[in-house]
Amino acid sequence: MLWRLPGGTRELLEITCPRWQRARDDELVVHESLRFNPNDTVIRDSIPVTSVEVTLLDLGAVVPELIVEQALDAALNRRLTTMPAVQATLERLARRGRDGCGTLRTILEQRAPIVGIAESPAETSLLRVLLHNGLPAPVLQYEVLEGGVFVARVDAAYPQWRIAIEYESYERHTGRQALDRDTERERRLLRAGWCVVRVTAKHVRDGGLEVAATIRDQIHRAS
Repeated sequence: MLWRLPGGTRELLEITCPRWQRARDDELVVHESLRFNPNDTVIRDSIPVTSVEVTLLDLGAVVPELIVEQALDAALNRRLTTMPAVQATLERLARRGRDGCGTLRTILEQRAPIVGIAESPAETSLLRVLLHNGLPAPVLQYEVLEGGVFVARVDAAYPQWRIAIEYESYERHTGRQALDRDTERERRLLRAGWCVVRVTAKHVRDGGLEVAATIRDQIHRAS
């Protein structure tokens, strides 16, 4: 919660202490650890907390994998950490039976071939839908250029097949001005020879089968 990442909550207060230095309070859940490392703590809002990297690892033990991935993308976008730093922390702290390591390791392995960072939890969900439906890893936040001239920046893309994928957020795409902007943007992409696949929250909730089928059709035509 102090890092303001997805998955944070104020409903449960937990602290970690070195073994034999346990604080006692009826309103706290206290963990003692022989592996307590002060180097894994930083000061946030005047409170000593676990580093972003360790927080991501710990989240894997208590929230769904999607939330951990959304928190990872949020931390990367805000430049609170880097992928090498997260990977190094996982390798250093991972041990057999440690909760959270498996979740974070799975996410990092899935993200290894992906270029770019999702800029919102919705885009993280979109990425997972594409991968879970057996599609190749897209390039995130891709800038489409035609003859060296900027055309548009899209949420995800398969440049080799000229397929642009846009997540339709109801908040971002409400009103006449937003409609005009998006329509002109799509026209520029179409003139440049790109296909635009639009994805909504309902597509994601339904598992993305319809979107995956559309993308496969476009890949087949492009090939």
